[in-house]
Amino acid sequence: MKKNIEERVCLKFCVVNGILCSDLTATIQKCYAKAVLSKTRIYEFYKAFKDGRESVEYKPCSGKPSTSSTENNTNQVKEIILHNRLSSLRDIAREVHISHESVRSTFVDILGMKRVNARIVPKELNGD
Repeated sequence: MKKNIEERVCLKFCVVNGILCSDLTATIQKCYAKAVLSKTRIYEFYKAFKDGRESVEYKPCSGKPSTSSTENNTNQVKEIILHNRLSSLRDIAREVHISHESVRSTFVDILGMKRVNARIVPKELNGD
């Protein structure tokens, strides 16, 4: 999202100077071939800048915060896997009462572990 800031600054400059959106879309796509905003995003930002928006940053989205990556759940997952390294992600998820993907992300992102030959080991020890 940071890479599109330059494009949004150019878009805001063009809106302030009165360039039409139809001309602007082709120009931005020509100038920024690699990291181009989609046509829809260009129209959305064009309208927002025309209506008085000042910031070129994305507004933070309101979403449901993650409730499964708590310290308590992380500790439970770690204890289970240290007790039995052959436990499956599905069994751990059932025992801790969180989703399968939350268990996987806890292993990979928080604990730094990876499954190798049906065993979960720290990434540093697996030789990849």
